[in-house]
Amino acid sequence: MLVSPAIEESLVNRLRKNLRRLQPWAKREGISCYRIYDAEIPELPLLIDRYEDALLLSAREGRGFLREHPAPEEAARHCALRAAELLHIPPGQVYLTFRRRLPGGLQKWAADETQAAPSQQVGGTGQAPNQQEVGGTGQAPNQQEVGRTGQAPNQQEGVGAQRASTQAATELKSTQHLVREGGLRFLVELGTLLDTGLFLDHRRSRKLLAERSANKDVLNLFSYTASFSVYAAAAGAKSTTSVDLSPRYSAWALQNFAINDIPASDKGLRQPSEQGPSHVVHQDDVLAFVERAILRGARYDLIIVDPPTFSNSKRTPTVFDVQRDHTKLLLRLRELLRPEGSIFFSTNKRGFTLSETLSRAFGVESWTERSSAFDFPSKPHRSWMLSSVAQR
Repeated sequence: MLVSPAIEESLVNRLRKNLRRLQPWAKREGISCYRIYDAEIPELPLLIDRYEDALLLSAREGRGFLREHPAPEEAARHCALRAAELLHIPPGQVYLTFRRRLPGGLQKWAADETQAAPSQQVGGTGQAPNQQEVGGTGQAPNQQEVGRTGQAPNQQEGVGAQRASTQAATELKSTQHLVREGGLRFLVELGTLLDTGLFLDHRRSRKLLAERSANKDVLNLFSYTASFSVYAAAAGAKSTTSVDLSPRYSAWALQNFAINDIPASDKGLRQPSEQGPSHVVHQDDVLAFVERAILRGARYDLIIVDPPTFSNSKRTPTVFDVQRDHTKLLLRLRELLRPEGSIFFSTNKRGFTLSETLSRAFGVESWTERSSAFDFPSKPHRSWMLSSVAQR
């Protein structure tokens, strides 16, 4: 018996309760990707997300009922299939992310197949997909770049991904899915990565910031797959500039623009609003980019900052820690704001404290309640809107 009757009954009962609340809301709001279980029961610390006709369950070794389980990964897989039954999702569309601790007792989670078997198609072979088929992303990274993504793609991955981004958006691998949100489409990866390419907890953030983006120059830092930028561009932004250190995610961002028929480039960097709308994806170290932008006199109306908790990569000498470094970063960004500009800052670091220094430099407004999603009772991120009005 992989899961005790009591544990399975608790999970099924909570899922049914959640679905009674979530399905009418999702239908009413036109939402097809949402969290159906957010680790509400302490003994069941699982995360279960629906991506249209697919389901992803995420679990971590050594937590809750998996702590002493002789086959924790199989138990998690059983729970994923049980959840899929309730949603009438076929086994072939069910995926599992199972994270194991790294050797030596480090408080990190392995991001490679040999340590973690990070993401598996439950209804298929039960094994992680072949790395070569997905551009090598399942391999152990050669540098440590830890944060929301948990992955550190290497340069060769980025080259291959950039070439792939020029292919038709419909040329998807078995682990890739095109999903809809807010009238737009995004590419998600449910088969090999610890993150999917679209953070569902920021669904409302994307919509709210898009509403502020019309005729604006928008800078998106730590842009990941640039979903904020795609939203802004679709809402009529004059320009979007997306900056992320990862070649893979920068290439993925270009795919997201292409999927939505929005012209975007990774070649050159125009001045915001020069020669009409422009959308640029810039693979670069964020802190270095900011300093160069200040020197050339760039100015933006809206700056989006959703950084990793911690980042350390061989591609840059800079080590970024959001608690330690957010004050300096945000104060430097003030130099890039137009007089009526604003900065949206968000973090998912537990126990994070926003520096009091910022309240003397900006008008600071908490946005956590308005940016939090209905399907995330745990509120995994906190957010603020910083206004440049305080500079006057």
